[in-house]
Amino acid sequence: MTYSPSDLTHSYIDGRWTPVTGTQCSPVINPATETPVAMLHHAGPADVEAAVAAAKRAHLAEALGSKDNRVALLERIRAGFDSRREDLAQAISLEMGAPIDLSRNAQAETFLIQLDATLDALRGFAFAETLPNGDHLIRQPTGVAGLITPWNWPIHQISLKVFAALAAGCPVVLKPSEHTPLNARIFAEILDAAGLPPGAFNLINGDVASVGAQLTDHPDVAVMSFTGSTRAGLEIGASAVRRGARCALEMGGKSPCLVFEDTDLDQAMEKILAKTFPNSGQNCNAPTRILIEASAYPAAKEAAQRAAALWTLGDPAQSGDHLGPVANGRQWGRLRLSAE
Repeated sequence: MTYSPSDLTHSYIDGRWTPVTGTQCSPVINPATETPVAMLHHAGPADVEAAVAAAKRAHLAEALGSKDNRVALLERIRAGFDSRREDLAQAISLEMGAPIDLSRNAQAETFLIQLDATLDALRGFAFAETLPNGDHLIRQPTGVAGLITPWNWPIHQISLKVFAALAAGCPVVLKPSEHTPLNARIFAEILDAAGLPPGAFNLINGDVASVGAQLTDHPDVAVMSFTGSTRAGLEIGASAVRRGARCALEMGGKSPCLVFEDTDLDQAMEKILAKTFPNSGQNCNAPTRILIEASAYPAAKEAAQRAAALWTLGDPAQSGDHLGPVANGRQWGRLRLSAE
């Protein structure tokens, strides 16, 4: 099956697909072939303003309604997932180079994993309760949630943030990574088919420096959630603090591991690479920094070479247990720089 890229000339605002007013465009590159597969039209300032305004109206109107209404909404979204499961897998493989088996069995499935986890939490969550001292505690939606997501686990991060916000009653403005917009478009189509109230979910595309910055700085965005680089995260956090908005940052790095002289080096390196290589090493918890006791370094280096030789590269479109390319040229450049 070959996935045909969706139209990327529209934003999803106030329950409708709306033509983008911005003039900036960027190609979506298949990293396996280094050829464009779609052209992304970036949202303009008017699009961001319209998306936030739609979300604010939905919040003021309590469009997401009661807890029972939110449960029913998420259940409708779940019912629509199966018909788009393969489209999601194909899109993620196409736009970020994830091998198709990984894309099907891990990447796309995170949509369902996060949705089910949110539903379980929502069903058991008390939005109102009486405390032991007799006081009444009522938890209310914070307001408009601005969400910015990365490219390495794209639908996982979108699902994690969007479903939690909707469950809490917060209308959403989502800006996914400009490198992986295809799966975000499919996500929006699934939500649209589920019949979300207008303004409850809005999708705008573009980069962090322009579209993301306008969203972050907007006075009507009550809470920002960002996963990505430390540089961008610090800027987003500073903006949120300046205007008194809530902010959640996950500026993922890499995890170090320690190897000592008295360990079984072949076994250690095989285990380390088994945690490092999947998804072409593009996991924020990948143990890519291996700190080795000096006396063991030469032998550990040879063991690492033997362990690496057990892995193979292959075409992401083909089924099989192999690695695909890294997701984009910028990431490849960083890897080459660090290797040098």
